Amino acid sequence: MSSRQDDTVWTQLTEGAIGRLGGAAIEVTRRAAAESRIAGAAQRSTTAWTRLAPAMKYRAVGALALAAVVTHIALLLPHHPPGVWWLILPSLVGAFGGVLVALSFLAPRSGATS
Repeated sequence: MSSRQDDTVWTQLTEGAIGRLGGAAIEVTRRAAAESRIAGAAQRSTTAWTRLAPAMKYRAVGALALAAVVTHIALLLPHHPPGVWWLILPSLVGAFGGVLVALSFLAPRSGATS
């Protein structure tokens, strides 16, 4: 398609009922997100996360993965001995968490990533 055909198609889409409805939905969503306290908190959290040093990020994600594995195993063991299949995924996640924690000691400790 040429750029002129693209412009024609885009004009038809935006002038149609579905295009107007989609545009209105996007505008309402944008306004709601701009006024939302939850969206503001999420944006502040994202900003704080991006300012963390890589070592802190690796350690936080690794600790979260290891905590998830411990929780999974703690919930499984009291009921009955789990089969091998119930331990494969936690084993993989535990290995991933262990690698991330180990990498946190090798990653740069100061300075934010850009």
